[in-house]
Amino acid sequence: MPFDQPTRNRLARFVADARSPLSEEFTRQLQHEYGMDLGGGRWSELARGDYDHLSLALALWPARVVEKCAVDVELAARHKVRRFLWVRGGEGVWRRRKTPQDEIEHAIARTQMKGT
Repeated sequence: MPFDQPTRNRLARFVADARSPLSEEFTRQLQHEYGMDLGGGRWSELARGDYDHLSLALALWPARVVEKCAVDVELAARHKVRRFLWVRGGEGVWRRRKTPQDEIEHAIARTQMKGT
């Protein structure tokens, strides 16, 4: 349901008024929790992907971090997404999950091999 113009104007004022305090709080938390200054240094390294092992990187750049988790099982474990991307093979070695249909076919083949 669309908002009427007075409601849109109030929402726009609210967002404009809240933007500055929220960005100040975000900056303060980054500096306090991670020792990062948004002006450069470690922040630019985080944006570049040098600190993708931090939970903050997953929160800010989920597509990039999950893509890296799909390649690195340890990174996936650190971000607690390993169970979605990886499965332990028969020899105890981690392997990438396949599509759901491929996983079903793989499980059937494995079961049939055990039965022979």
